[in-house]
Amino acid sequence: MNIGLLTNVDGCPIAVEVFAGNTQDQVTVKGELKKLVDEYKVKEVIFVADRGMLTPKRIIEVNQKGYKTVTGLTHAQIQNLISSEVIKICMFEINKYLEVNDPDKPEIRYVLCLNPKRQKKDHQTRMNLIKATIAELDKIRNTKKKSTKEEIGARAGKIWAKYKTEKYFKWSVINDKLEYSILQDLIDEEKRIDGCYIIRTDVGVEILSSKEVYQAYKKLIHVEQAFRVIKTTSLEIRPVFHHLDKKIQAHIFLCMLSYYLQWHMNKMLSNIYQNDGVGQHRRWSFSQVIERLKAIRSQTAQIGDISLPEVISILDKEQKMLLEALGLKL
Repeated sequence: MNIGLLTNVDGCPIAVEVFAGNTQDQVTVKGELKKLVDEYKVKEVIFVADRGMLTPKRIIEVNQKGYKTVTGLTHAQIQNLISSEVIKICMFEINKYLEVNDPDKPEIRYVLCLNPKRQKKDHQTRMNLIKATIAELDKIRNTKKKSTKEEIGARAGKIWAKYKTEKYFKWSVINDKLEYSILQDLIDEEKRIDGCYIIRTDVGVEILSSKEVYQAYKKLIHVEQAFRVIKTTSLEIRPVFHHLDKKIQAHIFLCMLSYYLQWHMNKMLSNIYQNDGVGQHRRWSFSQVIERLKAIRSQTAQIGDISLPEVISILDKEQKMLLEALGLKL
């Protein structure tokens, strides 16, 4: 099964939909749009999604409902804009969010962003893959075992399939021996756009500035966090042992309600989190909050013939602090 989760701009869950397991992510957009229009009667929406979900076809569907979009461009789309000189590499600057309009569709705005951490990571990842590729190619080139041209080509093909680095090499098999060279110019060219990404939007500048477009796109992390909590951490939506569709839907809906409760609790506990320590000195997490609250007991005490119902354990300082933050009284 696939799950479509709809949240507000701060990541608070609004709705959830269950789809068949073979449903592509981008196809789920249409169903969520229908829900917004038919069930929630929403008139104005800015639909923020990653580039895998808001494909050009999906963007058209969203626009047809009267909604606007914010999404990222693919690597190929960025390269096309550079090749057509709509943008230049020098336009990418840290914390600048330069804006460029599409020459064919002026209503389309491109916000240029540069992430220095991602820049370093992209470069290091590429170099590690190239280094690993060279090591594997050298094994083929230096082997003393005689092989045919076809056998050598097949072994090289497995390397390209594994590391996806063939474009950085020029190679051939000469006299049943593998020869290769590195295309350094291409590596240097791609290095120039490491850490660069472009956010595409059709939202008017009077509604969202270029920085606000950037901030809206970055808030997708809230949706990712929601999925991570529901799927893997405190809620653990799987395994699902139900066989009927309605029961599966009910199971998913209850998990969403649980996250809804957790989201609001975390918001109320935000001051405690912010004033907490850092790293190994950090005291509080949501799981730790639950553990401390679980220690509160309500039970019936029996003293001889006297029964004392609903006796609550004495709260310690931390438990009092947590209940006060959550607005709860015992």
